[in-house]
Amino acid sequence: MFCPQCGNNVIDGAKFCTNCGCAVPAVQANYTAPKMAVPNIPAQKSSMDAKGLVLGIICVVSSPFTDGDLALYFFLPWFTSGIAGVILSAIAISRNKKAGHPASMAIVGLVLSIIGIAIPLILRVI
Repeated sequence: MFCPQCGNNVIDGAKFCTNCGCAVPAVQANYTAPKMAVPNIPAQKSSMDAKGLVLGIICVVSSPFTDGDLALYFFLPWFTSGIAGVILSAIAISRNKKAGHPASMAIVGLVLSIIGIAIPLILRVI
């Protein structure tokens, strides 16, 4: 049973509400507590999409410099951004598919990371 004034849960058979002191009717038939409206908040996209894309771009941009005089300075950013771009993009694709979001940015990040890793490897073979 609930208080008609404040909505507090009142023990069955009580004559007054313990919260506000309002007189409670002797019998309340089929009273249901008021339902709270839940706002419709859209699910947010993961920021891993953008991170994977940025790492893929860094990997592609730094890949031509992994050979020659600047190789020492560009090898670490190229390699780490490429591997991290592949991992973050793959995770973002998986999360977006589960959430029903488009995964286009994550796919582009994955492709750029793979291309960025492949360019120096292909150039060394040729």
